[in-house]
Amino acid sequence: MRWKSFLTNSTDKAMSNDANKLKNRQEIRKYLVFAGMFLLFIGCMWWIFAPSEEDRQEKEKNAGFNTELPDPRGAGIEADKITAYEQADMRRREDAHAGGFLGDGG
Repeated sequence: MRWKSFLTNSTDKAMSNDANKLKNRQEIRKYLVFAGMFLLFIGCMWWIFAPSEEDRQEKEKNAGFNTELPDPRGAGIEADKITAYEQADMRRREDAHAGGFLGDGG
């Protein structure tokens, strides 16, 4: 009777060891697949969003100081804020005055 229980326990242990090994292998495979998919995802994102060679050359060309500053005299930009505010106020008054006459046509 003792031998029978010993033999069945040893075969059960051998089967459980094989099942554990198989389970561990499947778990390792699962993590390897996840890691591979993650690397594939990162590679695809880099391939989609990486700057092209033309973009890199353009960026290198424009690196440094901005030497093309706008000239306020030629672009219609006021030199100081006070003059700009006065002109904006003048335009607002003219628009309000002209709008009053145009709205009475009824």
